[in-house]
This record gives sequence, structure tokens and C-alpha cells, in this order.
Amino acid sequence: MVKPMQSFEKLVVISVAVYLVSLLTVLIIVFNTPLVQADPSSRKTLTWIVFNTICLAGVLASVSPETCSRIFSKKAGSNTLHRKRIEGHHPACNAFSTHVVKIGGHVFCAACTGLFLGGVSAIVFSTAYFFSGLSLEKSPQPVLIGVIMVMLVLLGQAAKGFIRVFLNLIFPIGGMLVLIGFDNLYENLFLNAFITALIVFWIIVRTMVSSWSHWKTCSSCSSRCAAKIE
Repeated sequence: MVKPMQSFEKLVVISVAVYLVSLLTVLIIVFNTPLVQADPSSRKTLTWIVFNTICLAGVLASVSPETCSRIFSKKAGSNTLHRKRIEGHHPACNAFSTHVVKIGGHVFCAACTGLFLGGVSAIVFSTAYFFSGLSLEKSPQPVLIGVIMVMLVLLGQAAKGFIRVFLNLIFPIGGMLVLIGFDNLYENLFLNAFITALIVFWIIVRTMVSSWSHWKTCSSCSSRCAAKIE
């Protein structure tokens, strides 16, 4: 498994580099106003449907941690390793103590909690913008703020507890701000589709970075629990 994981590690590094370049590209576009034709208002409906489908999928994934927990039930060869207790779909060990938060006596995954809250917030605010007449000034500021939020999620892998929750919470909100900022400035369906595609890419890279972080944590651990990735 070492060589495949090393290849995955290289892929993560390349993906993060492209991730940062894509954010820079967004800023270059928004601060160098392109001449584009405004599309009819139907673009708002199409954009809203696609973006909120993405958000809803993320929200549903964040409330189904048992799906993520399947990685912790793997076998090594023909011998089943000792299964460690799972909390917030992470092994209940010190190595993952920064990955969870305790709320009302229950343990939750910090990242999933943040993504759930952020995804719901993004759905509410995007709906307010696309259908409830929420107006914004013709300014690149929402896009700039959104780019910063999307970039900060990369720091979430090194954050602890509720800071980790916050950094993941602002991730979907940041993507939403970039999208509605572009729609507000250019009213162009092609640019909306371009930003939506970037949002999907950002989600994929964030997931890859998270998987890589979990692998690094387990690979440096001497425990022989079922969570350890061999």
C-alpha cells in the first residue's frame, strides 16, 4: 500500500497547487472585468438548482458519518485487526482528539459539523439571493471574501475542535459568495457554470486533503487497530 499512498500524496500536492491557482484565477477575472453578455433571468434558476444540489449532497454526507466509518472496518490480509471504538466516525484515540467536538454529551466530527452548518447556511443565503430579491452592490468584495474562506479550509487539517468546525463552516459559504458575487457582477450563465465547476473541484480537493491527513495520522501510529491504514 506504500507506493499507491505515495502516489496519492503526490496527487494531493498537485491538486492543492491547482486549487490555489484556481482561486488566483477567480481573483484575476473579478478584478479585470471581462466583457460578457448578460443572460436572461432563467440562469438564476439553473444556477440555484445545480449549486443547491451540490450543497444538499454535502449536507447529507455530513450527517451520515457511518458511511465514512467504513474505512475503519478494513481487514489486513486474512486477519481482522482489533476494532477501535468509533466516535464522530473517527477512532476514539488521542491522535484524532482534535478531529472531534463534544456537544451536549455527544461526540461529533468537527469537520462534518462545520460542513453541515455551512451547507445549510449556503442553501438559505443562495435561495435568498436567487429568489427572494436579496440585492448586493456591484462589487468584487463578496468574491474576494469568498476566495479567502475557500482558501482557509486548507488550514482546517491543522486546527482543533471548534476552530476546525468554523473553518469547515465557512468553506461552503465561501463558495456561495464567489458564485453569487460573479452572478451579481456579470449575470452570465457560462461564468456561473465555470464557478460551479470550480466549487466541485474545491470540494474534491478538500476531501483528498482530509483523506491524506487521516492516512498520515494513522501511518505514524504504532497501534494495531482496525483504523490503521496498512
